[in-house]
Amino acid sequence: MTVKTNKRQDRFGLWLTIGVVVGLALIAVVVMGEGGDDPNSEVDGPVVLEKTLDLGTAVAIGDQIAEIESIGFDEQAVSISPDDGRAKFVIFVAHWCPHCQSEVPRLVEWLRDGKKPDDLDVYMVSTFVDGTRQNFPPQAWLADEGVFDEDITVLLDTSKSEIADNFGLNTVPSLALVTADGALIQRESTLLSGKVLDELAARIT
Repeated sequence: MTVKTNKRQDRFGLWLTIGVVVGLALIAVVVMGEGGDDPNSEVDGPVVLEKTLDLGTAVAIGDQIAEIESIGFDEQAVSISPDDGRAKFVIFVAHWCPHCQSEVPRLVEWLRDGKKPDDLDVYMVSTFVDGTRQNFPPQAWLADEGVFDEDITVLLDTSKSEIADNFGLNTVPSLALVTADGALIQRESTLLSGKVLDELAARIT
């Protein structure tokens, strides 16, 4: 009786040990899977430009834009120059903005359809960043939308949103139209269809 009881106990202990090991392995797999879905674990880099640009007062319609010197999410220098002889769309978006979440896919689709004129450059300014709101960090959201796969130059606004202020903008999404000679000729703050983008591009190219 004693021997049989010990064998049962040994078998029970063995199965208990196997169960614990399997359970721990499953927990580890779940934890690793959840970590892989966390944008913060996959995306490095800054979210705002941590310096003052001193761009001066907001540019009026018809005036030449200032020279903007910032960085991208990869910390490489990015500039918007009024003197490069290129027409420009300068688009301002915020990661938490629901209208921006509708606008950005439309822009990406327009570019993928080959609608952008060759003499037009597209810039996207990540602005009004808020680490307590949805879709943070902004580069993870933009990557999910395919922005970095298209012909878009992305740059960071400062923590004080100086670039948006310089363009006279306090809402997102917004689009500034800049001619080849560097003049700001229009601001748009509505959702843009591909047809409207075509029309706006035709104004400055």
